Amino acid sequence: MPPSAPRIRPRCLLAYLSCPAAPKVYRVTEVRDTGLHTLAAVRPECSGGRPPHFQVPRSNKTILKRVAASSRNGGCTISTTASPACSHLPKEELASGKPKAKSLEEKGQRALPALFVRSGTSNGLVLRASDLPLSASGNGNHGEEWARILPAAMGSPDPLTGRQLDGMGGGISSTSKVCVLAPSRRDDADVDFTFVQVGVRDGKLDMEGNCGNMSAVVGPVAWDWGYLSEREKRGRIRTVRGMEDGGMEGEEDEEEYTEAFVRVFNTNTSKIIHARFRVRASNRGIKQGEGKRDGGGEEQSRITLSFIDPAGAKTRRALPTGNAVDVLDLPDGSTIRASLVDVSNPGVFVALEELGLRAGKANKLTPAAVEADEPLKARLEIIRRAGAERMGLDPEVESVPKIVLLLSPDLRSGRETGDGGGV
Repeated sequence: MPPSAPRIRPRCLLAYLSCPAAPKVYRVTEVRDTGLHTLAAVRPECSGGRPPHFQVPRSNKTILKRVAASSRNGGCTISTTASPACSHLPKEELASGKPKAKSLEEKGQRALPALFVRSGTSNGLVLRASDLPLSASGNGNHGEEWARILPAAMGSPDPLTGRQLDGMGGGISSTSKVCVLAPSRRDDADVDFTFVQVGVRDGKLDMEGNCGNMSAVVGPVAWDWGYLSEREKRGRIRTVRGMEDGGMEGEEDEEEYTEAFVRVFNTNTSKIIHARFRVRASNRGIKQGEGKRDGGGEEQSRITLSFIDPAGAKTRRALPTGNAVDVLDLPDGSTIRASLVDVSNPGVFVALEELGLRAGKANKLTPAAVEADEPLKARLEIIRRAGAERMGLDPEVESVPKIVLLLSPDLRSGRETGDGGGV
């Protein structure tokens, strides 16, 4: 340390030092401010080596949470914090008289590691639960704490334009998603996965349902992030001989590849998902493949999800009302037939014939066309809410149940049924 650097007197600061040997608590014995960094030393000695010195970006109010240190025992990871009685360092100015630069925290900002991924026809952020604040009440509901971080990361709320230009979101629900992962304590799972839908315009966090698209990325990320030990990984891989991604059964294009298996527990639905995906021979990283799906971008490796016992994700029954088909009463006095199904996510299944759409329009009904048709969207929302109430769900929650439109073969081929139903 430069001898001319002003010395800051130690103040009840603790360094939590996690060594390869065993975690211990160490007291900071010396802190120096060089003008560019805060330097600190800790005692007693780290097991097997000299006491490490470490540096963190300078802050007037707090020592940042995580810093790296080197020592003779192979490197220690140190996190520093302050006791409740001493929550900040003194606010000395530099010897030059220049004001100290503000830290991220002083600017009202914070940094945290994340992955930005495209999974299926959705994209969003993947975060570690350990990098997010815990529930202040200790009841396991982190929504209130996360609401101060996740909307800003995605660029919400954005009530004026709905484009999320200040964040990672893409301005529509399928590109405003977050996955939060944590090691699982369950015997039947390797990783816990919480899905968060971030409201584009209002910034509200919706954790009622799951997302199949984003579920696909959880297995490969958990594999790479070390949620399985190397010993566990060796027991979770197998050599498979089968069709190439995109190949048709019967073609002579079989290949041999290594497949990994990860067990995922989705906290939103309390259901287990098994993920299978190709990995390189070194067991590290997902292997490039030639699989492709409609609307899914470039060719990538196939990821296969198996939803174990998916019935009753929110209502505990595959058919919440016990009926294969229900008749829903709508506010305008009309009725509509729908199937109310709760498998993986609750859904209100409606045949397009019930909506009075003719074959020509029904055959052109794409997601973009639905988004552009405001009267149709409004009617579908009315139907969804009626279905939610019949299933015993909160109609104010937008993510569940989902509305599902069914297109009959006659409508797909462009033929009208002629049954007088307006089709």
